[in-house]
Amino acid sequence: MKDRKLYNSSDRLKYITTLLNLNTNDISQKLDVSASFISHLYRDSSAKLRDLHLYAFSSAYNIPMEAFEYKKDEEFVTQDEIRDIVHRNRDIEDDKFKKDIKIIDKLVGEWYMYSYPSNPKQIKEDLWETKTLFYADGTVEDEHHNMGYLLSNQNQTIILKESLFSKNITSVTFDNSQIGHNVFLFSRVSKSNGVNRELFNFGVASKNRMNLEDVKYILGDRAKVQMKIDVYLKERMSPFQEIE
Repeated sequence: MKDRKLYNSSDRLKYITTLLNLNTNDISQKLDVSASFISHLYRDSSAKLRDLHLYAFSSAYNIPMEAFEYKKDEEFVTQDEIRDIVHRNRDIEDDKFKKDIKIIDKLVGEWYMYSYPSNPKQIKEDLWETKTLFYADGTVEDEHHNMGYLLSNQNQTIILKESLFSKNITSVTFDNSQIGHNVFLFSRVSKSNGVNRELFNFGVASKNRMNLEDVKYILGDRAKVQMKIDVYLKERMSPFQEIE
């Protein structure tokens, strides 16, 4: 989560594709070029990277050219600067769910998210503690570099986050009335590690790092705040399913 420096257009292109969770094969298909050619463009000071390629990428993914342009008198830009430019034109908003600036302002900064792990027998920690950054543009990034967005309606806010490696979606929901406090509860639906089973968890979000015994006291009995999907549920549903 360190705000790294980007020194040229190749650095920017590589970071933007990571930020938007774009893989080389998808990009190559969309731009109608080979995957190996896209890989060459990522290389530092790539001789193959031309403005034409950047314009094509900008048009294909609705990204301002400002995010790619490299000025010779500019030693570097930061990841935060590029992130702000990229998301300036990519706001996720409709009539019911939108980026609420008042809510975002209350959350901006570093938070700690606590919950019971999905498989305590395989994990040394009694609790998961995940440092999470909320940015002013409504994006969210945890310490494992999983990225997401904040969306709100009148009463609640949800974080939709994609896992960097599994590409599964995690949703984290909490009440807007609670975010004025330094500690509040959230609910999370995700896939449990390893076995890819749906998992529901209640958890605690804190503006400051908490004593784990205090978190356990708040959460109470694991069985009352965590639920895993029945492994036979999909099997029982199978006879009723038809492909349409």
